[in-house]
Amino acid sequence: MSLTEGIAARTSAARPARSLADAALESDLEIECVDSFGAALELKDAWRTLEERAASPFTYFQSFDWCTTWWRVFATGGRPAAAPELQIYTGRRDGRLVMLWPLMAVSGPFGLRLLTPIGGDLCQYGGILADPDHVSVRDILAFWSRIGDRPDIDLMALECVPSSSRLAAGLAGYVNAVPCGQTSIIDISSSCAAPGSSRGGEPPLPRSLKRRMKKLAGGEALNLVSVPGGTDAYGDMARLALAWKADWLRHTGRFSKPLSQPLTAEFLASLSDGALALVLQRGDTPVALEIGFVRGRHFYSYLGAFDWSLRRFSPGRIQIERTLAWLARQGIEYYDLLGNASSFKQEVATTTVPLESFYCPATLLGFAYAQLWMRRARPVIKRSFYGLPLHQRQRFLHLLQGAEPTRASTAQMRAHISGSQ
Repeated sequence: MSLTEGIAARTSAARPARSLADAALESDLEIECVDSFGAALELKDAWRTLEERAASPFTYFQSFDWCTTWWRVFATGGRPAAAPELQIYTGRRDGRLVMLWPLMAVSGPFGLRLLTPIGGDLCQYGGILADPDHVSVRDILAFWSRIGDRPDIDLMALECVPSSSRLAAGLAGYVNAVPCGQTSIIDISSSCAAPGSSRGGEPPLPRSLKRRMKKLAGGEALNLVSVPGGTDAYGDMARLALAWKADWLRHTGRFSKPLSQPLTAEFLASLSDGALALVLQRGDTPVALEIGFVRGRHFYSYLGAFDWSLRRFSPGRIQIERTLAWLARQGIEYYDLLGNASSFKQEVATTTVPLESFYCPATLLGFAYAQLWMRRARPVIKRSFYGLPLHQRQRFLHLLQGAEPTRASTAQMRAHISGSQ
């Protein structure tokens, strides 16, 4: 399903005046819950086959590689007392896997039991894998109803669900959706990157950016190098990207809980299927890079970073321009900037897709957590923090994280990469 087809399906969907439970009863889907990692690994072939058949945008974060890698690193490497419980729901018809919903149960404050997508805060899109030829709206509702009836869960929370996705389209009219921003996408085939790319050259650049690119090069060649996931070189680039990102966060007075977790570097470095590092090099030295994922004709731009000492030359913007041209030559059509709106994303995007959140509280505690914290207090705290002057944010984060924890790690990464070349 394309972006426009998904939006059209969501907009035109008509819902009869009946309850979710009544609609779910019409499904003959065989629903099971896989709650052990060993059993999840046994789903590998069927899971990956379903990924290909689902073949719609926004589903990378439900892929086998993403989910099992996250589980292997975080669920076995984290604190045992806070370890999540695997809850992968599968739907079969005539013995064939046609739908899969990878979730996990985690513990929250006051003994809260929360059901959320595998990957937690690192997961950018909530969603499901559904075979379009064998899954109907009533099957999606059957999944939702079955999961929502669990007695040991206080709240099921699915955040950042693209409004054009199968999940959002299926729940529309039955479950209230809460707007939570938008995702920005560049249609490479219709953007300025495509003409230059089709000729094998680079896209036209603004004159000011050309001047900065010349200064960045400093007489050396600027090259974009692609490094596939599953290699040692990719792992090094993933770690360098996080070290550079930590520098940027510190200098700009920003905070990212998921990117600051100790195990995030190991997780990103361990991804293989579709993972890619696109590195802008001056000579043999990286100056900017991007960690992303390829799914069909869709590229997810997950993490971009650059050497902070070169910021006046716009290395990140130059790397993106080179990346768009490279992706176009590979036949990629969409460059997905993901959520977290910014002025830059609004400037370069050719289309946007609204994001929605769905909350299904089963207890009063779950209702209070969703309404008071997730929907109200959390956004207010975030807006208030970023409304503070830069020096106050930096001082607060300095006290929270300790004195300049990232400089050594960045220097160490540079030395490691230089030594391995």
